Amino acid sequence: MKQLPFFWRLYLGYVLLVLVAALVTSAVGSQSIATQSRENTRAELLEKALLLGEIAKDRLVRESVDPSPEPLFKVDSKTRYTLIAVDGTVLADSRKDPQTMDLHDRRVEVLEAKAEGTGSAVRLSATTDEELMYVASQITDGDVLLGYARASVSLESINERISELRKAIVLAALAALLLALPLGFLVGKRMTAPVTTIAEAVREFGDEQY
Repeated sequence: MKQLPFFWRLYLGYVLLVLVAALVTSAVGSQSIATQSRENTRAELLEKALLLGEIAKDRLVRESVDPSPEPLFKVDSKTRYTLIAVDGTVLADSRKDPQTMDLHDRRVEVLEAKAEGTGSAVRLSATTDEELMYVASQITDGDVLLGYARASVSLESINERISELRKAIVLAALAALLLALPLGFLVGKRMTAPVTTIAEAVREFGDEQY
């Protein structure tokens, strides 16, 4: 079997290296963007849950019949807010009548908040049937636990944004690949030209000897 010329062996190795680098960069970049986007969303939801807790705290301390923070519900329509009693009873919710909702004492984010102060989870909502991120925080008055404030948001728009960013990364990687391949060809040709010339001279010399 005839061996490929030195230049083509070198160039094919270069092509393989560039392809692997482009794939790894795209995969790592996409994962990093997804992770960062979700972390940012979680941080924003935590701030909103804490705000909800502060708004509802005084009413809970006074054992108000209606602790619902209606002003916050009207200002931020994209975020779902839920106010939960210590026993898991839903006291207020911005999307649904709390009297029709189940106890929330076994929800992952509430269990985490009970143990650590704050908690989060991602799952399909039994109410809206869409993927939501939930973040809950304790509402306390000194050492007394009054309940839990929870904020949640649909991940649909976030996932769409992540998908768009991933496409942008892939397109950038493809553009870099299309630029690198012809550039590598030209540079490789120039670098290997002296070696190819010497190899051809040696081969011709050998042919003359035999």
